[in-house]
Amino acid sequence: MKRGNITVLYIEDNPIDAELFIKSLESIEGNKISIIVAEDLTTAHEVGDCDVILLDLHLVESIGTDTVEKCRKGYPQKPIVVLTKIKDPITQADCMKAGANYYFCKGEQDLAVIHRAIEAAVVGHMNRMALEEEVNVTQKYVSKHEETLTIVRDRLTELLRRL
Repeated sequence: MKRGNITVLYIEDNPIDAELFIKSLESIEGNKISIIVAEDLTTAHEVGDCDVILLDLHLVESIGTDTVEKCRKGYPQKPIVVLTKIKDPITQADCMKAGANYYFCKGEQDLAVIHRAIEAAVVGHMNRMALEEEVNVTQKYVSKHEETLTIVRDRLTELLRRL
């Protein structure tokens, strides 16, 4: 993601819903959001890279939590924002457990809130990736020094034996 630009992969099988959402989102202030639309999870992999996935739960090949699980499997490192007509707290909780970062019902949420959630999902993802990299660097540093300390300990032990 370039600063101020977010690419969203919107997986939505209803072209009217997709078009209405895209047009409505254009009026929201904030980071510029470019939206790529795919009608299903299969064609979604063919459209290119994205920063975040906006996902409808009711697709031709899957419905409900199964859709999130398949999406998470296909995009393990991407944040997922669910935008659906399914207004059910159990489905919402199950989708969050399956890997969704946010869950919104179509037509019931202010688009500015969805826009901010998309931004937050991307920033959260970037922070998580940076933290994972820092952990990896720290682990390598500790491992490197453990080896050095082991060598020093062994040499000191050998010197003590000679005394």
